[in-house]
Amino acid sequence: MAEFGSGPEVAALGVSLFVLGFAIGPALWAPLSELYVRKILFVITHGVVVAFVAATAGCNSTASLLVFRSLAGTFGASTMTNSGGVVADLFPLLRVPPTIEGAFATKVWLGL
Repeated sequence: MAEFGSGPEVAALGVSLFVLGFAIGPALWAPLSELYVRKILFVITHGVVVAFVAATAGCNSTASLLVFRSLAGTFGASTMTNSGGVVADLFPLLRVPPTIEGAFATKVWLGL
C-alpha cells in the first residue's frame, strides 16, 4: 500500500472488504445454486474471481483495489456456500458414509 501512499488502516480495509464480500456472497449464491446447475455457477463465479484478482494485481489506485477486492470476495464465496450442496447431490439422503462427512467437515480446518 506504500505504492499508493496509503496507511496501514487502508491496507487492512482491503482484507476487511474481501471478508465482507465473503459474508455477503452466500446470500446470492445459495439461492442461485438451487435455481441453476451448480456446475455453471461454479464455472462462472470462479472465472469472475480470477478476473477480479487479476484486475487487483493491475490496479493503479486505492479505490479500484478496494472495489476489486470486495467483488473478488463476493464471487469467491460461492465455493464455500455451495460445496455442501454438491456433497448432498453426490450421495443419497441418509446414505452419506461417515468418512465423507468427516473429510468434508475437516477440510476447512486443514485449509483445503
